Amino acid sequence: MDLFDRRFQVFQELTRAIAAAFHKPNVQVPDLANFDVATEKAQFLFGPEVHAYLSEVRKHLIDLIAFGHALAEMRDGEQRRRAENKMTAAPNEMHFFYGKLAILITPYLRIGTRS
Repeated sequence: MDLFDRRFQVFQELTRAIAAAFHKPNVQVPDLANFDVATEKAQFLFGPEVHAYLSEVRKHLIDLIAFGHALAEMRDGEQRRRAENKMTAAPNEMHFFYGKLAILITPYLRIGTRS
């Protein structure tokens, strides 16, 4: 498998992991694990700007897992409302994940560049 194919495969794994996490009511720890597996592969195929972005996304996933678990125990009030807002905004934020990731990875997918 050539470098282009490996990079494109990892890009697809990353997008599948994120899609799987956000096509259900709550992000769970196994979703984070799937994202981590794809991120580990990306470590050897892309530059530091991609890794920095994937670290941001990972932090966002962790926040969503924590908010999801905490929300079940929270009483009504300002803190609960903030957590609910964060949870409902998550799908919109992840929509931007695809666009930004594609922009960051595209230079690596051009033949003969960024080897």
